[in-house]
Amino acid sequence: MSTALIIHIHVGKCAGGSINETLGRQNLSYIELHCGDAPRRLLDLLKLDEGENLYIIGVRDPVKRFVSAFNWDKYEKFICHRNIGKQLPLLWAEIFNEFNSVNELVESLLARQSRRRTLAWKAITESKLHVQLGLAWYLPAEVLEILPMDRVSIVRQEYFDKDLGFFLNNIGRKYQPKELVRDKSDQAFLGELGVRDPKALSETAKFLLDHLLQDEYDILDLFFRRGLFKERYERFKRG
Repeated sequence: MSTALIIHIHVGKCAGGSINETLGRQNLSYIELHCGDAPRRLLDLLKLDEGENLYIIGVRDPVKRFVSAFNWDKYEKFICHRNIGKQLPLLWAEIFNEFNSVNELVESLLARQSRRRTLAWKAITESKLHVQLGLAWYLPAEVLEILPMDRVSIVRQEYFDKDLGFFLNNIGRKYQPKELVRDKSDQAFLGELGVRDPKALSETAKFLLDHLLQDEYDILDLFFRRGLFKERYERFKRG
């Protein structure tokens, strides 16, 4: 007899820590897939799925997730490591020594200087930082093809209480939003980044990110069309 599993696909900077905390408070066992070899592990679990497993995926507006990912990576992987004298992997050190803000990183995708341009692309495609590990990294085509949409629950950071409450109600649990303690507060670390406005993006950067994150938007549109949520994520419109 098979046992149903709850599988949390923890996309970074989409309130995944808060999902974990809530599942724990509900005494629900779950498998968390986060970074590392998460796509391969997910594919293996899908192939073994006998039709009972439940999949919960945290998502967020792709551009806002990207901005949050850079700022958190810079704080956690650069500032915290530096403060305790811990050495960073060479690529991470190069990225955070070169780019002071997320806006600098994105605009540098068009930089005339080849080293700076190449480093910006590596940050997004090779770094294994959260800026690379977005929704499309966790859900490549071979995973999306066999993901059972009728057993997928999407928790949008923008509608966290509503979506997570819906998931819990469907499995016979009651969700009290007041129980939740957010695991990270922006104000706890943004002031340490040394940037006047760490979330600011120029029109050029917004335009570039909109195209760069096309795969993320495509997956969100797929979820929308399958009825997994009702409010479509809006794309950037250049004025």
